[in-house]
Amino acid sequence: MIGNAVAQNDAEGRTSRFLFLPFDSSSAGKYTYLAYGVRTMLASRLAAKDGVQLVDYAMQASEVKKLEAAGRGEGDARVDFSRLQADYLVSGALYATNNGLKIQVVVSAADSADKQQNFSTTAENEEQVIPVIGTLSEEIYAKILRTPATAGSQQAAVQDESGVVGFRTEHPEKEYKKGLFGGGSIVGSEGSDVAVTAKGLKKSSTIPVVMVAMDVGDLDGDGEQEIVFSSRTALEIFHYNDGRFQKIGDYRLRPTFKIHALNIADLDKDGKSEIYISANERFRVSSLIAEWSAGEGVKILHENIAWFLRPILLPGEGMILAGQIGSNEAGKGFVGSGIYRLEIGGSRASVRRGAKLPLPGSLNLFDFVQADLDGNGTVETVAIDRNEKLLVYDNQNNLLWVSEGNFGGSRNYLGPVKGEENIGEPTGGKTEQGSSRDMVFVPTRLLVQDIDNDRQQEIIIGRNKRNSPRYLRNYREYDGGDIACLSWRESELKEVWHTSTIPGYISDYSFILPPAGTQKDSRKTNAQLYVGQVPGSTFLSFLAAKESRMLVYEIELPKP
Repeated sequence: MIGNAVAQNDAEGRTSRFLFLPFDSSSAGKYTYLAYGVRTMLASRLAAKDGVQLVDYAMQASEVKKLEAAGRGEGDARVDFSRLQADYLVSGALYATNNGLKIQVVVSAADSADKQQNFSTTAENEEQVIPVIGTLSEEIYAKILRTPATAGSQQAAVQDESGVVGFRTEHPEKEYKKGLFGGGSIVGSEGSDVAVTAKGLKKSSTIPVVMVAMDVGDLDGDGEQEIVFSSRTALEIFHYNDGRFQKIGDYRLRPTFKIHALNIADLDKDGKSEIYISANERFRVSSLIAEWSAGEGVKILHENIAWFLRPILLPGEGMILAGQIGSNEAGKGFVGSGIYRLEIGGSRASVRRGAKLPLPGSLNLFDFVQADLDGNGTVETVAIDRNEKLLVYDNQNNLLWVSEGNFGGSRNYLGPVKGEENIGEPTGGKTEQGSSRDMVFVPTRLLVQDIDNDRQQEIIIGRNKRNSPRYLRNYREYDGGDIACLSWRESELKEVWHTSTIPGYISDYSFILPPAGTQKDSRKTNAQLYVGQVPGSTFLSFLAAKESRMLVYEIELPKP
């Protein structure tokens, strides 16, 4: 529909207006200085085409900010683009990889801003930037404006005279084989040599709160798993046995709290896992550590901790407690720089800061995991960036790979509730914190498991399907999604399996392998994938959502 309309407009002598937004260079490394040049070069190459006109971003920057602040509830894409005086918005990101400079571009159209078209190219070095930008502009023009493609643009790879790959179109869609079961499915990727079998799916009854986060662990040391999930201000604790969910506890925080992450870990090694709650109380970071027992219920061990908290598994060392300090700066998302080891002191709020973790500088506390992806004994860092791209770094923090698809999309974010940035602010004065805020989102959980016992760890990650425009960096909504298992093969993460589409919004999930030594017990040989789901798919239905549901997938894994 868009292409036909544009073709007709071009035939009538009309022009298509393109607004280029600033490109993200947070992972551009040594190529950071090229970010402005890449954007302006691509814009000028496109502007040289017939029927293309550029819109001055400097004149429209304030309007983009207003749209991000308002969200999508005040009008559709046509209204947004009319305010911006544009027919197309172009956003992009630059990545410094071992193979050179990778450039990813997203083009959104006024008639379907939620159905963006993606483009990608790689320049082996600085000298190759100009030719690959030329090829990329030809591809965008051909695909967006439906004109005949220039020579070679429909090939799987376009090369310049030196033979360096300039652009790769998207790979053909993979075919999958499905195993349906109990109202859900696990979909195995064609060509994967890891055989998984779906054995069942159980759904809880609806729970009358909107789930923000969840995790699974043994809280009382009895060998049985407890499920803990949180809304913005409360904890709910459940048992899951023989296909049934039973509520066994809860705890309410003050209504001024906003929980954004919850993790279960036994850091004191007493055989009983603790609950680590990362939260804000209005403007302040105010995290907590709690425990639970059947006799005493939830007991707060430490509170008013001025750090975002997360237990992290470091290969070769084990679990540690890591943290990131808050900030008073809205432009930094109310998040300070650096991720540090933490030690909990004797008092309820005492925390000692240890060494800074040697991580890529662009990462925040909840963005990453570390794993041995190729089984060679060295550690890779797997991360999600703010563009919802999956990144893999080597043990020297060199970027090895960037995904074409999107992963880890989430509505959850660090800092105070949006719109309440000035409540409890240390200065006590009314500022423009909200309008200048750069949101720091908490991606969905990255999990590391060796599901097939080959000593190469797999990554399990959520894929909420975004239905809000990507040019609105500070605003996100989603419509359904799935959870995927990925394995490192041929220098990239490739899909092993994924769940069928889960309607609504995936809040969080946990993957539990069968206990060691239970292979002969048929009741305990299945892995379990626990999923927190918020039914409802659109902006308005999510605002109106008042309930959640838990799903448990029973998955038979390859025998060791």
